[in-house]
Amino acid sequence: MRTRLDLGLKAIYRDSGPLSATAALRLIGCLLRARDFARCEKELLRYAKTMGPQQDALAEFQTLQAELWLETGREAAARALLTELVEQRPTNRAFRARAWALLAWCEQRAGHTLWADRALAAARESLDPVQDGFTKVFVDAIAQRLGTQTFRGPMPYQNPEDDPRWHDLAYNLTVARLNVVEAVHRRHPGYTVEKLAALMGRGPSWLYAFLAEHREVDWVSRILKS
Repeated sequence: MRTRLDLGLKAIYRDSGPLSATAALRLIGCLLRARDFARCEKELLRYAKTMGPQQDALAEFQTLQAELWLETGREAAARALLTELVEQRPTNRAFRARAWALLAWCEQRAGHTLWADRALAAARESLDPVQDGFTKVFVDAIAQRLGTQTFRGPMPYQNPEDDPRWHDLAYNLTVARLNVVEAVHRRHPGYTVEKLAALMGRGPSWLYAFLAEHREVDWVSRILKS
């Protein structure tokens, strides 16, 4: 397998095709999954020198670099890189989700449980429209590594009479999504699910599935019947 990787990487670096950068990074990722960290770092350096700043593969390179740094105990460098990456909001949602998941891992290692939970929630939010099976498994694996995070008691700015669900991240994300769809529906009451989805930049199948989970809400039921 190592011989095949060597031959593959050599061939890729001689190729100037548009997919050569991604192909090289996928092979380097195989080294990381095999925990051959020294070789992985060597190949990432060679990639940076040979390929240069390939913008279409930059997010993939940075997430791979950050994951290597995390695996080899360089949390501070990984955290700085991932923070910068999520602020840039990569257009590829798969790598946006991976970056948030890795940042959650960084935050947990630093003892910041709340921020780890929030970063993991952001990873899952970015993952919703993604069809990349590897990324879904990647995020799930990090979530399992972090364990189930729960808040201990009320938040410092929560009033005793407040609904305790308000600090449930999954509940809050669901309510926020419903509020967004409802706001768009109020502005365009005659729109079907397909038109609402197109206006919101989401897939109609996703919106149908999401609304079906909340069909007991009056306005949702009206949309689904239209």
